[in-house]
Amino acid sequence: MGLINLRFARHFGAEPIVVTDPVEVRRDYATDAGADVTLDPSDPDWRDRLEEATGGWGAERIVVGPGSTTAIESALASAAPGAIVLVFTPTP
Repeated sequence: MGLINLRFARHFGAEPIVVTDPVEVRRDYATDAGADVTLDPSDPDWRDRLEEATGGWGAERIVVGPGSTTAIESALASAAPGAIVLVFTPTP
């Protein structure tokens, strides 16, 4: 579902499109599908890289695929002021 959301974001002109995923092959798929930046959430510097990709602003639109508490908390912490966060799957 993440790649479908990525393609919708690209179709509707979102940029930059930043994808986080702990699995390298899925990050590679995201790059191939049009992600501008892919990040590994287990990398201690991933939030710094997100800020760099967004000009220090944070993400304005976020789709959370996994329903884990960690993923949701990370998404909220990465959100720009006034951002829209869509939790795409059931929460714990």
